[in-house]
Amino acid sequence: MYVLSGDAQAVTELYAKTDKYNKSGKITKEHLEKALARRPWNAKFKTLCWKISESFVKQSSNDACYYGKIYLERKAYETAKNDAGDYAKLAAVCLEKNKNKPKMREACKVYRTGKLPSQHIVSRCMRYAVKLFLAHLHEVWYRLELGKEPPMPYAIAYGKHVHKIDPPDPDGILVNSEKK
Repeated sequence: MYVLSGDAQAVTELYAKTDKYNKSGKITKEHLEKALARRPWNAKFKTLCWKISESFVKQSSNDACYYGKIYLERKAYETAKNDAGDYAKLAAVCLEKNKNKPKMREACKVYRTGKLPSQHIVSRCMRYAVKLFLAHLHEVWYRLELGKEPPMPYAIAYGKHVHKIDPPDPDGILVNSEKK
């Protein structure tokens, strides 16, 4: 059983989780199941993001789909890096992690060549596009609600990133909101 395997630190963390549900101090099966059932992320929001990224992929051939084009550009970039062997270390890590999983046999064949499978590349590009969408959504929403410029993204303000991709503004909404 997963709960019983692992080191003492994991047991301590597990106990801390169960303690939130059990005030008597005793670990019971009920309280343990409740503690393990909680996800550390918002599953509904993650599903929504996946659906948004799927729509970008499906609409990527449409010239009006800005994030579909971002997806295609990123896919070309990631594919070129993969073909050049830039992801060999990541492929080795993925191979080690998945080598004993029957469902991952086909992917492991590709990982052995030092490359990522095509679906891995597609998933990376989908996440990239949806993260950019969320950053743009936040920026536009901030401007429209508060009427001022949002703070610079953390990666640009404090990290080594220097390029910021501005959100699309085909109707001039952002320009008009700054005049308020």
